[in-house]
Amino acid sequence: MKKVPRQVRLTVVLSQHQILPIKRLTMHQKRPAPLLIVLPVAHHTVDKMADSANYAADAVVHKGEQLNSLQHKLTNGTRSQVREHPLLALGIAMAGGALLGLWLSKKSDAK
Repeated sequence: MKKVPRQVRLTVVLSQHQILPIKRLTMHQKRPAPLLIVLPVAHHTVDKMADSANYAADAVVHKGEQLNSLQHKLTNGTRSQVREHPLLALGIAMAGGALLGLWLSKKSDAK
């Protein structure tokens, strides 16, 4: 009867719930090549980084859409206020310009 070599399965434990198989070895082989151990872990790490980058990109897109919506609401609200109260809007703009001019002139005097 021919003796079949036993196979040993090596694994890398990445976390409590994630185990990656490395390679099936026969008992005649002493150990796997270092690349056979590193490659599955590296691939798993790259996959996790890609998933995280995709999640971050989706979050940025979602926030951008929210900010765009908020900008449109504020612009429409400001337009309606200026149309309803044009003199008040003109007075606020003039007061803001005067304060800005005063502030900038004090900065240039300090130099």
